[in-house]
This record gives sequence, structure tokens and C-alpha cells, in this order.
Amino acid sequence: MTAETTTEIPSQEQVQQYLTQGYWDETIPLDYLYRHADATPGREALVDSTKRLTFAEVVKSLHRLALKFHEVGIRSGDRVGRQLPVCVDGQIVDLALSAVGAVYMTVPLQARETEWAHLLNATDAVAMIIPTQHGGFDFVAMAQSVKASHPSVKHIFVHDGDAPSATIALEAAFHENLESKYPPGYIHRLRPKASMLRQIMSSSGTTGTPKFTQASYYPSMFIYRTLAERFRMEVNDVVLIISPGGAGGVVALPALISGTKIVFMERFEAESALEVAAKEKATIIAGTATQFIKMAEVDHIKQRYDLSRLRLVTNAAASLPPEIAQRIERELGARVMNIFGTTDAGVPASTSMEDPPELTIRTAGKALPGVEFRIVDDEGNDLPSGEMGEIVWRGPCMYGGYYKNPSLNRTKYKDGWYFSGDMGALDKDGYLTIGVRKDYTINRGGQKISPAEIEELLYLHPAVKEAVVIPMPDRVLGQKACAYVVLRQGAALTFGEMVQFLKSQSIAVYKLPERLEIMHEFPVSGGIPRVMRVSLIADITGKLKKEGFGGNET
Repeated sequence: MTAETTTEIPSQEQVQQYLTQGYWDETIPLDYLYRHADATPGREALVDSTKRLTFAEVVKSLHRLALKFHEVGIRSGDRVGRQLPVCVDGQIVDLALSAVGAVYMTVPLQARETEWAHLLNATDAVAMIIPTQHGGFDFVAMAQSVKASHPSVKHIFVHDGDAPSATIALEAAFHENLESKYPPGYIHRLRPKASMLRQIMSSSGTTGTPKFTQASYYPSMFIYRTLAERFRMEVNDVVLIISPGGAGGVVALPALISGTKIVFMERFEAESALEVAAKEKATIIAGTATQFIKMAEVDHIKQRYDLSRLRLVTNAAASLPPEIAQRIERELGARVMNIFGTTDAGVPASTSMEDPPELTIRTAGKALPGVEFRIVDDEGNDLPSGEMGEIVWRGPCMYGGYYKNPSLNRTKYKDGWYFSGDMGALDKDGYLTIGVRKDYTINRGGQKISPAEIEELLYLHPAVKEAVVIPMPDRVLGQKACAYVVLRQGAALTFGEMVQFLKSQSIAVYKLPERLEIMHEFPVSGGIPRVMRVSLIADITGKLKKEGFGGNET
């Protein structure tokens, strides 16, 4: 793919419509950053546990790193995978890649060789950006192994510490005076157009094969500007990012374009998050439902932490039950703002500071400007207000469809409408309520797990005859993976053996089933024999209730 997006999602007619109507424009995040750096160069912009950078220092660092990328041959349209913790350098990496027109791809820290291989096979990325060590795992050894089997990868950049052999240290690039080698303003010649591909995102569906979504600057900037307006972001705000991936990024960029100071928390722990929020006088915290539940469970919050400046928390992953949202608001003293969206097709809805509190608690808010919703039945017929059905949308929030996957585009997009697979209902005023998922994808605290991917690996175990992975309810995470298996005659399998086997397949730890149930045979439906997953979900739900909804992992 060239640097220009070539997908027909959205159609050329829709592109012109969104530009004409003013939903899209030619700005990119760097434009806003430069304005703030020119206006207030000495004001703090990005903070984490090891760095505090002003707007001027951010621009200097990103320009030096961008020139380093340029020096080693990274060009406009090249794909680069970055696997970094929530930190200042992660934000600078994204901005530096944007400065040279490269396409960045965020890889979760939990991902290992299998996930990297899927990404590299699909995108032919030219570089990997990783930690040296994190959580006791040797990322350099993994990256070198991956690079050896993927010739498209030319460079490995490392985030922390000295650069091991055949790698490049980010920190060294920040201190290398590369700008002296180029004419003044040279980096600005490399600025990408807003129509160009900005990011490729990975998500797992129900097929077991990861999907990759592509997005230009157009829809991304529309989403960021709208959320900044809805949350009333301004330069006096302090935004604390406690969640990696989309839940944090979808708030970090609105903060950046608003000139807001952003504080990154590298490793989440509930009490530490409260301490940082108090110390930095955070006004907004961006995280997930799971994180806010854990924070609200900390004892004596108001007596121990000064959160007097905190005015809202943004939840952009799993839905919050109204009673949990009310508890979070009560304990943290801030309003909960919900953001509804998908990696596949953008953010079509959110709540707003203008919304009544009772609606921000129990809904995902209203459509973003220019976005249209439909709620349809299984045949695609529109359903009346208040009735639950599949959520379908179109509008300027939509990304560019699936990367190099025209068949999936034809399946998910019909006549310009995106069919999400999520269930929901619209009330008469246009407020969206999210229901259960249409499929059985597992949502573990905002991290999506494809049952089919795990099932395929379980079938490789010599003791397993049949395998089905289903979501089981969990009080904190929302859902966890539970594996049901039918064993081969005379075979045996323990929970620990199953986990060890799956770990040997180099999958991310969060995907591991957290319970094993062994059956003699699976319940099947009549007619065409299919495993009745709904019966298995009912079975594990019933067992958990008998056990006090705690379950066990043995």
C-alpha cells in the first residue's frame, strides 16, 4: 500500500462530503503541538515517573528521533511496530513517526512472537521499537528472533537502557544533534498529508486470525477534536493516562491538541494511580472499567488522597454497570464519561459534560456530529426506538476499513454502513445503550480474546479431542476465558498442564484460559450439529453462582 489510503471505505463521495461539511480538515496532531510550543514553550507537556518535558523539549526530542528514523531509511508510508509501556517516550515515538510520514502500529506489551509474526506477515513492517526488559521478559531476544525470520524488519530500536548489539537506543537519539546536519526546517518537508495512512491497528475477531484496521489522519483528528470539546479540555487540565492502547490513546491525543499536560503511568496499581493523581493534581483520568473498579475499592480514598481537582474519568473499554459507575463517581468525586467505539471503525459515540448525570451513568451517549446510527435485526431491518439489536453506523468517525482484507470489508461494510456485531438500543433522544455482544468474543477488562484462536492451539495438545473456549463472568474484569475440553480416550489434562502448553505456543498471557472444565461430550444443536456455546456459558455461570461467583482455577 502507498502512503495514500486507497480503500473505498469511506467512499470518495463520503470523503468529499466530510471535507465540505467541515468534519474533516487538513490538520494533524503535530500542527497543534507546534502551536502550543510556539505560544508557551516552557510549559510542561509530557510527564512520567522518569521524565518531565516542556512543549519545547517535546518538539526537540521528536525532531531528533524523527531525523534518526529518516537517517536509517524509514520513509513515508513505511510501517513500524512499537511495543512500549505507557510513557513519555511512547508518545514521542508516535509523533516522530508521524513527522516522517511513517505508519505506526501499537503492539500490546503482553504480545510475544506469535502476535508479532501475525503483524509482520500482514504489514511488512521495517522496524520494531521495544523495551529491553519489562516484567522480567527479554524483549530484545524475542525481537532478534522475530527479525531473523522476517526480512522486512531492518531495525530494532530499544527504549530503556543501553542499546544491545544490532539495536538502536531511543535515548541516544534524543541527545544526538542530527538537526545540525540538515537545513533549517528540513523536518517539516517530511510532514504527511492528512489524507495519508497514519496507523494500522490490530484486533482479534472470532475467526482466530487477527484483523488489521487502517486509519488516515482525517477520522482520527475528527474524533480527537470532538472528544476534546465534549470533555471541555483546556490548557489548565492535567490528564492522567493509566491505560495502554486505545482506552488511553483516545484521550491522550485530545489532550495533546488542547495543550493539556499529560501524565503517563507506566504500570497500573490502584493505590499508586491515586497517589499520582493527587500529586500531579489530575483533572481527568483516562482508563478502563476494570481499573476504575479497583481504584474505587481502595479504602478511605477521600481521607488519604487529595483529588479535589479531579472532574472526570473516561471509560473507553468494557461497559460499566450503572451501579458501578455511581460508586466510582461517589468514591472518586468525579463524573464518569463513556466512550463507545471499536478498533475496527472508530468512535461513533460518547457522553458529554453537557449530558444529564443520569444519562452519562447508564448510556454511551450520543452520536458524534455527522455520525448516523441504525439498530437492526438479524435480517438488517431497522428496529424501533428502545429495541435491542445490532449497532450499525456510518459517518466521519469511520476508519479506512480492513488492511489488505477486501473480503472482510465486504462482510462488515454494506452500502457505506459498518455492521459492528455489538448489540444496543437507541432511545427517542438518540442516547445509545450498549447490550451484550452479538458473538462470543471474550472481553477481559477491555482486552478482546478470540475463542477460536485459543481453540486452535488447544487442538494441538495430544490429550484434547475437542475444545471450546467461552466467556465466563468475572466481577472485576467483566469476563475471563474458560476452556471446555473433551479428552481423548485414556488421556488426562490438568489446568496447570493446559496453561503450560499454551504458554509454549508463545501467545499473550492475557489470552490464557483461567478455568478448565472437562466433559465427556459437548451439547450440540439439532439439524446441522454445532456445539451449543450458550449451554456451556449457562453451565459455567451456574457453577460460579454456586461457588459464590468466585470460581476456581484448578
